[in-house]
Amino acid sequence: MNGGIIFLTVFSYIVGGIMLWSNLKEYKEFDTKLQIELKRKKYECYDFGKILKGIYAAIAVVGCVFAIYGYIKADFTTSAIGVVTAFLFVGQAFLTNKRYRMYYDDEAFVLGGERINYKVISDVKELRFVPFAFKRIVTFNGKEYAVSSGCLKVIEQKKKELHEKKKESKKKQTVQ
Repeated sequence: MNGGIIFLTVFSYIVGGIMLWSNLKEYKEFDTKLQIELKRKKYECYDFGKILKGIYAAIAVVGCVFAIYGYIKADFTTSAIGVVTAFLFVGQAFLTNKRYRMYYDDEAFVLGGERINYKVISDVKELRFVPFAFKRIVTFNGKEYAVSSGCLKVIEQKKKELHEKKKESKKKQTVQ
């Protein structure tokens, strides 16, 4: 092996390893916050990333196949691309739990490890040019959260239920 091939091989492992480490670190931080929140209250889970997790895993397997094929054929560029692809998509598969899973109860939802009360939602922004795309929930303090259409339906339903419950309690108080 010449110096360029060794450099390419080592460089691909370093880049892939850094990307995987970064994704796993982000996942660990998220999981720590999430576990604290899940111990505090009981939530239902809405998982809209199962298909994407499968796609990421399949691409990671294809990356491994390319890496092995490249080493067998002594095509180190192909193997380097395969290594980086495999590491990248394994890390992304872990992050689907953060990006594509929502936990919710009657008062709030947890998205990306952060608890958001339904009553702080001020607006929902839609991307006009992509009708099936993620929506953006905007809170009164200006923070935005990307959610799927399915999550938005759950959030709107829970927000409506909370509003109706509040109305009923006010009616009961005025009657007494």
